[in-house]
Amino acid sequence: RTCASNSSIEEERQNWHKLVRLHNKLRLQEIEVQRRDKQAGNNTEFDRNPFEFVKNNVTRGQKSCITPQCSMDEATKFFEERYDDPQRTDHIDYPWFISRTKEPETSLDSSPPTEKEIE
Repeated sequence: RTCASNSSIEEERQNWHKLVRLHNKLRLQEIEVQRRDKQAGNNTEFDRNPFEFVKNNVTRGQKSCITPQCSMDEATKFFEERYDDPQRTDHIDYPWFISRTKEPETSLDSSPPTEKEIE
């Protein structure tokens, strides 16, 4: 082991950190370039044949049907317990910044129109 001065060790450490930062920056730039190239390829493929693109990329893996491993009652009970919100059924008041509408003054007439109303 050689004896080196503290200043040279500190310089080497700073150079090392500069190189690591430069490497990370270049790596991120390369990833961004690859992402843009892939996006451009996807855009070209989509423009060439949108239906085939969707068939190959969006609906892929949706063809297989997975059957549940529990009964309908067990599933219903599970989801009711997990996502139950007893306050959801409570009456919700209007916020202070929304004015209430007036009740209708006349009742709705659902009878057929008269000849006088049509003319």
